[in-house]
Amino acid sequence: MKFLKLVAYCVTALFLFTGCQSSDNAAIEVKMKSNEELKEIADTYTYEDYKRVLEEAVAEASKFEKDGKLNKWIIRTLAQEKLNYETDLTDDQVLKLAEKSLEEDKVWKSIAEDKYDVTVTEDQVDKYIKEGPDTFDLPQTSIC
Repeated sequence: MKFLKLVAYCVTALFLFTGCQSSDNAAIEVKMKSNEELKEIADTYTYEDYKRVLEEAVAEASKFEKDGKLNKWIIRTLAQEKLNYETDLTDDQVLKLAEKSLEEDKVWKSIAEDKYDVTVTEDQVDKYIKEGPDTFDLPQTSIC
């Protein structure tokens, strides 16, 4: 009788452990390019090279979701894939990595606001982009 109870407990525990596992949290194996390749990209890529990579990522991102919630994260993931990853990501992996990046972004912004009382408005971000310290290297265009 004790043996049957033990077997029943083990089967129940096994069922609960496997049933509670989330497949969404499964780690995505991403192989990075070698340090030499990454250094070469960092040392030799020009503004035009990065612009081309970003334009390709934007074009490729158009085949994903249409509501825009993840769009910038999909673009970033696709650009990272082209620049940093040896692994060719599947569409599903791109979406999962983009969702993970979105969640991480929400968390660190929440911590910055809650713990350190740091907030930034969209206008402040736009102003920093236009007038920030790193804009002198960008081609200057006039908007008429």
